Amino acid sequence: METVKIEMDESIRKELEEDVMEEIKEMQEKENNGFDESDEPAFEKQESPHAAPSHVHEQMHLAHERIEERREDSVRRGKNVVIPGNRIVESMEYLPGRNCYRDGNSIYSKRLGVVYYRGHVIDVVPLSGKYMPEADDMVIGKVSEVQYSGWTIDVNSPYRAFLPLSGVRGFIEPSRTDISKIYGVGDLIYARISEVTPLKDIRISMKDPTTRKFENGRIIRISPVKVPRVIGKQGSMINMIKDKTGCRISVGQNGVIWIQGGMEQLAARAIQEIEEKSQIQGLTDHIGKLLSQGI
Repeated sequence: METVKIEMDESIRKELEEDVMEEIKEMQEKENNGFDESDEPAFEKQESPHAAPSHVHEQMHLAHERIEERREDSVRRGKNVVIPGNRIVESMEYLPGRNCYRDGNSIYSKRLGVVYYRGHVIDVVPLSGKYMPEADDMVIGKVSEVQYSGWTIDVNSPYRAFLPLSGVRGFIEPSRTDISKIYGVGDLIYARISEVTPLKDIRISMKDPTTRKFENGRIIRISPVKVPRVIGKQGSMINMIKDKTGCRISVGQNGVIWIQGGMEQLAARAIQEIEEKSQIQGLTDHIGKLLSQGI
């Protein structure tokens, strides 16, 4: 496979310089000041010399474990900014995910962004930019047009998507059915992208059990590149928000999020806070405190 050289325009180059300089400055501060002891989670002090040593040991172990995780994260963040053509890893143990490709034994970046590991799959999360659809993405879209053979869907992307009649559960005879009664202009749907052609012809499907039409609730929009932070590792962040607010939440990879029931305003505030402060350390703890305090 031939490696394709990708030229960057001046705006991307300037953005990369700013991001790299910020990363270098942060790493230098870490080296000069050492690890911030304020990040160390507090554990209960033992007033009595007769306190159970196993309890002390467990708390100290958890504390040191969290410190090491944060140290590792701080180091990794300093090395994870990549540009198109950068080699991310030389190993056959990893698979290329979003915005990556394999050439020989190595995986390279297609975009300017930050490396994100999903187990043995490597993604590059762009630092900025519009949502670019990929097959199997779950998205929240709005019906913009009803046609004879299906629906045109706005998925918050430079490209429109199409939901054909074959992408809906059950058989529909268009000559006998007013399909606008199924999905009408302005309706919001949670759908799966079933196909993206090289010419960016996008097809979506409503056959997946998780897909649905939204009848009510509220919609908020965030930068699509911040979606992984909202979801969190193995869904940890979004599940915490659901548990503490009692809301039903569906997150689209296209940066559109639906919230219904419970404390909707608090859930929306937490998600917006994640978008604004996605780069801070201890983000999960920060959002947890916000949710505990309420509005």
